[in-house]
Amino acid sequence: MIEELVEVVRSYGQLSANQAVARFAELTDGAARGRISYRFDVQLGKMLDEKRFEAGNASRYLRNANVQWDRIELGDLKTMSFSESDRKRFSLEPGDLLVCEGGQPGRCAVWGGQAADIYFQKALMRVRPRNSDSPRFLMWALRLASERGDFAADGTGSTILHLPAERLAATRVPMLDWDAQSAITTEVDAIARRGERMREEVEGLVQRLDEYRDALITEAVTGRLDVTKLSESRMAESLAAVREGERPEVLSS
Repeated sequence: MIEELVEVVRSYGQLSANQAVARFAELTDGAARGRISYRFDVQLGKMLDEKRFEAGNASRYLRNANVQWDRIELGDLKTMSFSESDRKRFSLEPGDLLVCEGGQPGRCAVWGGQAADIYFQKALMRVRPRNSDSPRFLMWALRLASERGDFAADGTGSTILHLPAERLAATRVPMLDWDAQSAITTEVDAIARRGERMREEVEGLVQRLDEYRDALITEAVTGRLDVTKLSESRMAESLAAVREGERPEVLSS
């Protein structure tokens, strides 16, 4: 029962993300399209070379696992050597869009300048606007392209292993002026924020359910709880308490 509830609540977080993508599709339907390279520079990250590690030049870097949809995770950063020229070439500025080359090709998030002296590895591409184009607008365009299977290797729906920088640069996305991009992004972001709040609430609920399940297992294993004597109503009451953020007492039989 607990496992089923976990799967249900996790699906809620994805629902709002899907709604945001669907709304972006509606708002950009029929818009003129053009190659990303028309308005953005695409730079592939630094090749990892563990044999040439120099502690004095070591800096942290982002890799594929650090970039999720609309979220950059900094909890597990690795280090490698970056020369002075590397630091100029692979630097990050607030507003840069980081796009995954492999794993889930096209997955991306906007760098917000969360930390200093951080660069990016070859598994990622930095997409930087040349003028007044919105990186977040492009992020939603790439998410829509990913959802539609534009990065599939063939018509079967199987994804390619890599999204080369050349293919990313050639990808055609809606080409609108700044005002239109800003208005669309504002509306879509509002939908996404609701989904993000829901995701955080869901993760908190999942954690409480996991703790509750562990407590039940412990009580059952130690013989303090006879699960065969628990009524469905008692289980339902306890699960309801978990959903409300409470910590119910361990079930008694």
